[in-house]
Amino acid sequence: MLSNVGLSKYFWAEALAYTCYLINRKLLSVVGGKTPLKAWSEKVAQDYDLLRVFECPSCYHIKEDKLDPRAKKGVFIGFKKSVKGYKIWDPKYKKFILNRDVTFDEASIVKPTNSQPVESEKTKGISQQVKSDATSPSLDRTVSLEIIPAVT
Repeated sequence: MLSNVGLSKYFWAEALAYTCYLINRKLLSVVGGKTPLKAWSEKVAQDYDLLRVFECPSCYHIKEDKLDPRAKKGVFIGFKKSVKGYKIWDPKYKKFILNRDVTFDEASIVKPTNSQPVESEKTKGISQQVKSDATSPSLDRTVSLEIIPAVT
């Protein structure tokens, strides 16, 4: 989790806390098809729409002055227990921000891949062998059946 965006090992505790948060909201067959949160506290997890990708770039909204920027960039780290809102790391000021008004840019995490077919002498030989082994059904080997009614 920490290697996706390149945060340091300093954030391992935050990654572990968010992983536990996710596991406690996942259905498990070990506890009878319930979430661990439901099995332990009889509370139903209803905050699935709040889940975000760990370390996703985000902008937290601020209200300081009319002429100041209205949002600052940060990285989503998780949630603070018993606080409504998101926990954001601000790399510029090197501090955690707790804020409810956050915009996430999860699409920027997905890196485009340029997939190209890998072709070498081995793959050419394999594809040629597969093509030559495949035979179509021959019409010369047809079997004819004659149905003779039983005489009673």
